[in-house]
Amino acid sequence: MEKLISTAEVSRCTVPECAYNRAGRCNARAITIGNGEHPQCDTFFSVNDHVGRQPQSAGVGACKVYTCRHNDGYECATEHIYVGYSERSHYLGCLTFSRLT
Repeated sequence: MEKLISTAEVSRCTVPECAYNRAGRCNARAITIGNGEHPQCDTFFSVNDHVGRQPQSAGVGACKVYTCRHNDGYECATEHIYVGYSERSHYLGCLTFSRLT
């Protein structure tokens, strides 16, 4: 029996050096965002070879950034996110991050 788990989808990833990135799509099964304060992609790692399995859409398995307005019980409650380099902070992470006001 196959389980259907609904998560926020990683719609685009603009980090070509990540092992999970294939043609701008994240092919991890699920990623983790954050270190508690900054919305970094904790699943990122750089290697020469990229994941070779069938293309799939990644989901956000966990979000540890409790100050994000999309965070609901350490899960991402938005429909989709974008991952890339932040222009302001120069980190690799969730570009959909929006701080609670």
